Amino acid sequence: MKSVKVAKVKEVQKLGKKVITLGDEEILILSLDDGFYAVSNRCTHLNFPLSEGRIEDSVIECPGHRGKFDAKTGKVLSSPPKISLRTHRLKIEGEDIYLQLD
Repeated sequence: MKSVKVAKVKEVQKLGKKVITLGDEEILILSLDDGFYAVSNRCTHLNFPLSEGRIEDSVIECPGHRGKFDAKTGKVLSSPPKISLRTHRLKIEGEDIYLQLD
């Protein structure tokens, strides 16, 4: 499976998050207590950037209408969004974070 280097471990750990653009998709990379996760950075309700919302534990809150998503699975935890976020697999090699391409 192909992968692309997207960040340094320390860089994401320092800020807790990083947004990258891959093709036409913004991807939010998160450093959580148990590892790194990647989801689409845009809310499935009204396209707000989730990186500008509150992130607590493994819950992402949209800055628009306060919908909540699970950062690990992308699933909707509270409305108004009805569609889950796209998730991406990450791989850590040394100090580098790679996003695995489908």
